[in-house]
Amino acid sequence: NMIISFIKRNCKIQNDTRISINAQHRNISIQEIKKMKDIILRSNNDVIIVLKNYNKSYLDTLRNLIKMSRKEKHVVLDSENEIEYSDIQYLINDNSNIVVSVKNENEFNYHFNKANNKIFFSIDYNILLNKLPKLKENKNYNVILKISDLSKCSVDTILSIGKDIGLYGIEVKWSNIKGSCMRHLYSVSEYINILTKLNSFSKNIDRYQSEYYKFIQAYYLIGRNIKFDFDDDGEPSRSSDSHSLRGGVLKGIAVCEGYSESLSQLLNILNIENKCVTGVDRNCSNGSMHVWNQVKINGNWYNCDITNDSVNIRENRQVDMCLLNDNDFFLYKAISDNAEICEKTWNCLDYDIER
Repeated sequence: NMIISFIKRNCKIQNDTRISINAQHRNISIQEIKKMKDIILRSNNDVIIVLKNYNKSYLDTLRNLIKMSRKEKHVVLDSENEIEYSDIQYLINDNSNIVVSVKNENEFNYHFNKANNKIFFSIDYNILLNKLPKLKENKNYNVILKISDLSKCSVDTILSIGKDIGLYGIEVKWSNIKGSCMRHLYSVSEYINILTKLNSFSKNIDRYQSEYYKFIQAYYLIGRNIKFDFDDDGEPSRSSDSHSLRGGVLKGIAVCEGYSESLSQLLNILNIENKCVTGVDRNCSNGSMHVWNQVKINGNWYNCDITNDSVNIRENRQVDMCLLNDNDFFLYKAISDNAEICEKTWNCLDYDIER
């Protein structure tokens, strides 16, 4: 699938809402227009629309809906054949830039030969490194670098790449949840500041200690340095910053997404395998979604909820949501596609090492 993203230059990408329609080469129906209009105009999230076997009537509708919307939107066009650039250009309007997400080198070769400098490339880090000489030939292209692990892309690497090509920003993608990905777009300077701060955290951790001791020190560092962010109405913050590294690492305020991603990236720097996962309250099937971490220590996976434990850490109380299995005392049930089965609980937590 080619992903076409409509973004504003100051956008801060959050979670996606996805709808799928198999057009079967027929014209768009009134019901489909109503559904897409409702989602595009009313959703607080970005929207991905997957269209199979589409025709021009769908493009007309999308073009009009995107013009009406003030939010940044993402559109996936899924076709048996290559997407024609005439279709891409037709969807461009005065308020949007076009972003073509490149998943492999074959797609890169196809897009690079046809695209003009109005189009942004969103390119995976490994593909970009392989194709950097080609990109250097034309610096008019704007590139968004896609990564999931900050430890793989140092500050020096970013600065070096930025000298050679038009590097617009870095998209950090960190999880796939029921067909939707969590990702945030950072400017180059923001990425450098975030990675520099995480590296400064890691310098307080003894790299020669066991996986467990490195993890627990990272857990306490994040818990001490981030406060939960509430809106004025007492609800968890709706600010996009608090759902990302921008809030968690740079501002020290976050909700569960910002907490979990901050811990995850610090663990990546420490070379500790981990995941961010999403789930719901075990005792309330209609409850709100929650994000936490799963970490692999000594070959076993464990659940860790730094969001709820941060208050315990800041008030010098014992943590009670750390290194648990899926059942005993852990409050949430994972629904993420990427979630691991956690069968063990770490029964001998040493709570004094970071006090």
